[in-house]
Amino acid sequence: MTPDDAPRKAAALRHDSPTHPLRTALIALLALTLAVVGGPVPAHTADWTVSGTVFPPAEVTDTAEWFAGLSVGWNTGDNHVVGSDGSFTLSRPGSTPKKIHFKDSSGTTRGGWLLEDGTVTRWSNHSFEFPSGATLSIAPKPPAALSGHIVMPHGTPGRAPRSIVSIYVATDTTTSETWNYSNLDDGAFYFSNFSAGQPYRVSVTNRWFGTAWLAGDGTLSESPTSYGTVSSAAPATLTFPSSMLRPGISGSIVLPDGATDYNRVVVRAGYTDPDTGKFEVNDVDLVQPDGTFFLGGLEEGQNVKVQLIDWTGRLHDGWLAADGKLVPAHADGIEVTVGAPITLRPHLSATIRGKITASAGAALNSHTTIWARTLNGGGAGTYARAEADGTFEVFGLTEGKEYILEFSNESSEAHPAPGGYLGAGGKFYPYFEDGVPITAPAQGVTATLDPFAPLGGRVELPSGFAHDATSPPTVQAVHRDRVTINQPWLWVPFGDPAPVAADGTFSIPGGHPHKQYRLQLTWPDGRVVYWTSDTTVPVADEAEAGTTTPRQDIVLLTVAAPTPKPEPEPEPEPVTRVAPKVTVKTLAKGTTRSKVRLRVTLDTAGTVAKPTGTLRVSYGKKSRTVKVKAKHQGKRTIKIPRTKARGKISVQYVPTGTSAVALTPATGTVKVAKVAPKVKVKAPKKATTRSRVKVTVRVRTALGAKPTGKVKITYGKKTRSVRLAAKDKGKITIRLPRLAKGKHTLRVRYTPAKTWRPYLKKNTTKTTVRVR
Repeated sequence: MTPDDAPRKAAALRHDSPTHPLRTALIALLALTLAVVGGPVPAHTADWTVSGTVFPPAEVTDTAEWFAGLSVGWNTGDNHVVGSDGSFTLSRPGSTPKKIHFKDSSGTTRGGWLLEDGTVTRWSNHSFEFPSGATLSIAPKPPAALSGHIVMPHGTPGRAPRSIVSIYVATDTTTSETWNYSNLDDGAFYFSNFSAGQPYRVSVTNRWFGTAWLAGDGTLSESPTSYGTVSSAAPATLTFPSSMLRPGISGSIVLPDGATDYNRVVVRAGYTDPDTGKFEVNDVDLVQPDGTFFLGGLEEGQNVKVQLIDWTGRLHDGWLAADGKLVPAHADGIEVTVGAPITLRPHLSATIRGKITASAGAALNSHTTIWARTLNGGGAGTYARAEADGTFEVFGLTEGKEYILEFSNESSEAHPAPGGYLGAGGKFYPYFEDGVPITAPAQGVTATLDPFAPLGGRVELPSGFAHDATSPPTVQAVHRDRVTINQPWLWVPFGDPAPVAADGTFSIPGGHPHKQYRLQLTWPDGRVVYWTSDTTVPVADEAEAGTTTPRQDIVLLTVAAPTPKPEPEPEPEPVTRVAPKVTVKTLAKGTTRSKVRLRVTLDTAGTVAKPTGTLRVSYGKKSRTVKVKAKHQGKRTIKIPRTKARGKISVQYVPTGTSAVALTPATGTVKVAKVAPKVKVKAPKKATTRSRVKVTVRVRTALGAKPTGKVKITYGKKTRSVRLAAKDKGKITIRLPRLAKGKHTLRVRYTPAKTWRPYLKKNTTKTTVRVR
């Protein structure tokens, strides 16, 4: 057999293979008869076996060495060595047809999955499932590349967005072999590791032009039926037909005084989706160096709103309003009709300028950043990096609005410095509340950066105190902190406890120079006291403790006192435990037909801030137990197998540790029910009686990307039903008969298939088409 015989041999498999319907029925009848009379059943009814030969291409000079590097298997991990004559045999239990993988370790030919004719493809979903008893002829090809350039036709306004180039095997244009973005500037694309001589089809998609196919004459055509094939090398240039350019909006931008260029300025169109009522925005389009732009990929007669975005923050972002001015909210912008020229007149954003000076022991670095925060703690549109000399300018601010400047500095090893908020005296303070508001625009803002400072001093040890270096007294710094801006302040430990030396000295490094700290002294016997001042004896009540900023002359006084008489311990007060509220919700994101994603929240009514324990989740006959730690703060996201389509999920919380003292076990439930898929219909708003109306229906659900079922379109007294298959990936296009002149309401109803019915509801939407 020669490589040219491989396609004919593979085609013959459809008639003489063991899986042919007639032969399969005869073998089954024979096996049943032999089983009844006690005879042996043929072995080939239980095993899958194929054999074949690999034929070297002309590029192979040493066939023996080449054959030694080949392997063939029914998957990528099942490798069988090819014989010195190119022959091989594969055998697996079972009679189910299987896909076959070919590998060439030398790289002389391209490896991959076998097609029916014995050629090699890249992806398994294109490959053929060979029945048992098949005889294969594999004719691999050397690897090759496809490359070229995409060119926009003469007269294209502005710079078109990137294009997507898709390469398909010639026998399958539903799933691309591979894909890549073309280069934004020169339109170049390049694909490697294709089989030399194997035909491929090429499509190019661009938002401004739509999708075009490479025709047989090397040009791009809008018609998908006119595509040709290419092999091993693509045409040098692919040019979109100018007739494919979709409608758009041309415009220009007039810069205000003080702005010099259009660098990083973009525009985009937004519109209200007539089906969902939601406001949608397109991808951005670039602005030319002369300030002109083109918003492409729109529809004739469509009304849109136009937004300007300046990534540098020097211009105020906004939506086109009257007289070319910009407003912040799209709801206040005006609509323009596609095809009408427009002019945008942005204005400069307000700025805050200033300079940071580092004091002795501190230094700025390349990561020094200044943020402008609004008074509610949120962020402004931009931030600024300080220059080497400490000067900065924050752009993107609103004139007349107040901001608090936040300083962030990644500490260097030689000159560490803390961040903070700019407050009184031009210093950086650790808390947002200490910041001083600055009204934009502002100039001449000055700030001083101070280094970290230690808290140090001396503990006055009692007379006769025996210091033990293995168990000395310790001093712990305590500071105010909170997780988020809306949570209450708490006094929490800062750093590690500092041991007290034999002479009473101690030192705690890394303190913020403008933060207040409490000092907690713990004696070896476990007694705890707090510093109050340099002239006052420490106290045992933390509420009476004093505070101090970092310094190194702190003194903790002690006074010898008689040993107190032991007092009887008071009777412990009875502890009343409360049952927390366990709230269970199913999350749409992450919930599929095979698993359910839950959000469990424990509400302790303030009894325990960070409850701990276990959650036992039960669904059907399955259960799962997970831990609740303090870091979860009473909230856990859990995934469990979806053992049945619908039912009740029970979550039992059992407290552990300190939470068991204040809380009792509690249970929450949630029902797993059907969900309504999103049904979106797209049809032309205007049509003629001479053309058929094309309706595109998209069914989406978080349960899976390939819903199936039936799509029914009702228009007047007529209906049209089509089947939505898994290969459609939730999107199907239907052509209706020519409609009479007038206004037609199209009602689209999606009914899930049997396999989806337990999980999805029916859903209906509608749209309107006006026929002239």
